[in-house]
Amino acid sequence: MISPVKAIARRLLVAALCVATALAAGAANAAPKITFENTQVDFGTLGQGKSVDLIYRFRNTGDQELTIGNIHTSCGCTNATALKRSLKPGEASEIRAKFNSGSFRGKITKTITVETNDPGNRAVQLMVVGYVKPSVEVFPQSINFGTLKKGRTFQQTVVLKPEDPGKFTIRSVDARAPFITVGRPVRSKSVPGAWELHVKVDPASVKPGRIYEMIQIRTDLTVQPLVVVRVIGSVVE
Repeated sequence: MISPVKAIARRLLVAALCVATALAAGAANAAPKITFENTQVDFGTLGQGKSVDLIYRFRNTGDQELTIGNIHTSCGCTNATALKRSLKPGEASEIRAKFNSGSFRGKITKTITVETNDPGNRAVQLMVVGYVKPSVEVFPQSINFGTLKKGRTFQQTVVLKPEDPGKFTIRSVDARAPFITVGRPVRSKSVPGAWELHVKVDPASVKPGRIYEMIQIRTDLTVQPLVVVRVIGSVVE
């Protein structure tokens, strides 16, 4: 028969072993964990040739030190760096990025990939989204004449509205197709600060079928030196 003292000692030993096992298991499962407040930044509307600063805040919500490794961007238009690369449990930091719109235009989607030592999230993908407003807006960007019947001529006006009318010059207009003629640029009477180009199509010399041509407009803008207007339609007898 085991004495009461030995029984108590045995129970204490078993309890100690259980605690030690639990602590060892906890230590084995301990890991850093990266948690972002935001993984996407929408910069709204940005002009061509402009830049914008972006911030992605995150925290180490794990129980081991978090390390930020390499940071990759999907194009040279974006650069990014971590404010702090080693974070103890509970500490916070930021990924600071800058997007340069350059000659982009329209909707933009770019990515930033952040490498970490978080076993559950080795590579975090951050998104950069927004809209780049062209330095010159063109209405319409594509002229669809529809059916072009021989024996008739067809006309359409193209409007170019620069962001800064005082710093905009049309250097040349080139319609390579011989059946397309474009008049000299004139100031728009209906759109302040804009220019108009009057486009005429004469399908008399064109074989029946689909046409897909372009008008090239060269400007003095560094970020948008070339504006292209598509000309499409179907020629019939």
